[in-house]
Amino acid sequence: MASQSVNLDALIPREDFEARAPELPEQASVFTSTLTISDLGLESFTYSTLRKPDFQRETANWTPEKVADLVKNFLEGDLIPAVILWHSNHTGNIFVIDGAHRLSALIAWVQDDYGDQQSSLKFFDNIIPDEQRRAAEATRKLIRESVGSYNELKMAMRNPGATNKYRNRLARNAAAFAIQLQWVKGEAEKAETSFFRINQQATPIDDGELDMIKSRRKPNALAARAFIRAGTGHKYWSAFDQDVQADIERIAKEVFDLIFRPNLEATIRTADLPVAGRGYSADSIKMVFGLVNFVNDIDSPMWTGLAPSRRRRPVGPSRVLEDDLDGATTLKCMQAVRRTAARISGKEPGSLGLHPAVYFYSATGRFQPSSFLATVGLVKELETQRKFADFTRVRADFENFLVQHKYFLNQIVHSFG
Repeated sequence: MASQSVNLDALIPREDFEARAPELPEQASVFTSTLTISDLGLESFTYSTLRKPDFQRETANWTPEKVADLVKNFLEGDLIPAVILWHSNHTGNIFVIDGAHRLSALIAWVQDDYGDQQSSLKFFDNIIPDEQRRAAEATRKLIRESVGSYNELKMAMRNPGATNKYRNRLARNAAAFAIQLQWVKGEAEKAETSFFRINQQATPIDDGELDMIKSRRKPNALAARAFIRAGTGHKYWSAFDQDVQADIERIAKEVFDLIFRPNLEATIRTADLPVAGRGYSADSIKMVFGLVNFVNDIDSPMWTGLAPSRRRRPVGPSRVLEDDLDGATTLKCMQAVRRTAARISGKEPGSLGLHPAVYFYSATGRFQPSSFLATVGLVKELETQRKFADFTRVRADFENFLVQHKYFLNQIVHSFG
């Protein structure tokens, strides 16, 4: 059974907490305490107002088994924690403060979209990675075998004799059961504070994700977000001019193809490998964020305002990395990454064509992010010191050493991270 994560990120759109509509709607006096399955269809009034905060981490961390279990638990009446929402009095939209994965799993079941159908195709500009499709199909198969699809249960309600007693009971449960809701009261600042407080409890946001969220309007985070989905998905750069948006998406696609193509299969049967490992994984966004920062000489004090860690000696005074208001700095960061990626694996005359199996993978075929970033550092140093000719003279011996002493790289990574 596939263990790949299911990408449900398209099912609840993102929006800025502080977005404002031209006309302010009236504040409702009473909020509903439950949400029914029928509220999650594409044509539902409720579904059309659901939003995630624009800084919400990607809803793509659950396995097919976990998605299928959530749907089954709901239909069998098992306890599911309440979903926490916040209503924006400025737009009338409803933001999911906690429970985006739970809600998205049920939306996926209702809409039969586990990352590969209508909403997802539109969200990802019809570019769905093979791993994402396989995860979606695995989820769909699990659900059909265990409880049946949403449409199958609807048919069971209309024609009870066409299916078994268990499916008939689940169909009636779907009509009767509801998701419990809790509401955050207050303005946007209260909603954002609640989001971070709640999400740091059950499944804490790790430091890498937190860095991405806090720097979400800065060029390094915008560049990383663009790269990881080849310029598709939620467009964090949508506030920029159309020409800038087009350039961001074009460069993102070029870099994605350079570092994440071909797709990395679960079992390696060929030496034709992507230089940066699996593009569709929980760890890839943090690795890409690190790549953007490394190539552009950006360290965390530049956007957090905190002092450098004791383990990292500052090279010089850190400049402040400001929010990018027009996309110019984001493009500059992306162009630097493209130059480096093309130098490592491109087809241009100046490309070194470094073989991924030699430089970036362990003896067991596992991608090593540290080796990848270290090689990026080596390429940067060779370019800065104009040492490519010297490297070429010793390259054969160097690569032979790497191939024959894979354990040496493993020891370095183990000792120094």
